[in-house]
Amino acid sequence: MNIERISNMKLPEIKNEMSRVIELSKLDFDYTHLEEYLGELTQMAAKVSGAPISLINLIDRHTQWTVSSEGFDIEQMKREESVCQYTIAEDNDFEVDDLNEDERFKDKPYVSGGPELRYYYGIPLETPEGNKIGALCVFDPHVRKLSSEQKELLKLIAGEIVQRLLFIQKHEELKSSVQKVKSQHRKVSHDIRGPIGGLIGLADIIKAEAEEKKLGDILEMITLIREGGQSVLDLADEIMSEGVKKEEPGKVEFNCRNLCKKLSELYIPQAVNKGVGLEFDFPSTSDPIFFSKSKLVPIVGNLISNSIKFTPQGGKVGVELQIEKNEGNNKNTLRVFVEDSGGAISETRIGEILESGNPVSELGRSDEAGFGLVLVRQLVEDMDGKIGVKPTEGAGPVFEIVVPV
Repeated sequence: MNIERISNMKLPEIKNEMSRVIELSKLDFDYTHLEEYLGELTQMAAKVSGAPISLINLIDRHTQWTVSSEGFDIEQMKREESVCQYTIAEDNDFEVDDLNEDERFKDKPYVSGGPELRYYYGIPLETPEGNKIGALCVFDPHVRKLSSEQKELLKLIAGEIVQRLLFIQKHEELKSSVQKVKSQHRKVSHDIRGPIGGLIGLADIIKAEAEEKKLGDILEMITLIREGGQSVLDLADEIMSEGVKKEEPGKVEFNCRNLCKKLSELYIPQAVNKGVGLEFDFPSTSDPIFFSKSKLVPIVGNLISNSIKFTPQGGKVGVELQIEKNEGNNKNTLRVFVEDSGGAISETRIGEILESGNPVSELGRSDEAGFGLVLVRQLVEDMDGKIGVKPTEGAGPVFEIVVPV
């Protein structure tokens, strides 16, 4: 679906928008892999409502991500073009009897053109913290009404969706924690192998001399030392092999290549829709460094989405990744640079935003740019990282993210 038109109408105001978007970002969902967990709930919503189309949408600052769909093939759209943006502004639900008769929606491509949708009913997906991170909705190409019983059942499904999303997030956290433990085990195993291997080698030398001189008692003791050392070495090998038996990279971990692949998958459609180029640059190496997925996609993704939004058609957004290895403490640093050809941001205003933590107006772009920087700053600080911005002459700034990995 190609959605280019942006309504001039005032968009709905969302309560605690900053808290809402931050919580969604911290949930750290992979929007392209939620269908397998939520598919049957989307199907159930369609059956309960009798509507041919049902969607589960998560809504961030700029984009509505359809993470599960029934009867309609769509992955994302601009937030300002969606109906569900109005649903998350409501306390309970949002219903439109005829989209074609509503000034807010009648000119939307999915109403004025195929599939010519008419009826809409949506329920906010509200977390225990009170943040509405998205909506469960149903569409029908015919004008209709849902019964109160149908609406109640859809609300129960919406509640189950929230619980399942929270379970998915906890599950991903657990996998990440297990992977970190395995990485620590591999380091311990490596540290063990060196001295134990040396001890076994020394025992072999002494054993050879003892056999030559027929020193029976010493030979027996050396044999015991060697066997004990070998058992410890076998244990270290076992730990290392367990560390190797991890999930396919990209599910629990990223390297620079598959992080860029995931970001391309998510954000190139937005760039193409806007007529903006999006390019990635990352180091190519035969010894890739893997690192936890935690929050990296929402951090970099928010910067990319912001840059696309404020870069004019025909412009370009560039993303560069660098890894700095530190052999001494077995810790590495990931540096991410995001540069665009949009309007400049005042260096003074950038400093005010990053120091205060509050969106500031008069950015040279809009308040939304300040909002995006504050959001990214909070996510980066959660990872014990830092964000910096370098103004450039006649072009947009260069954003730099530095995080330990």
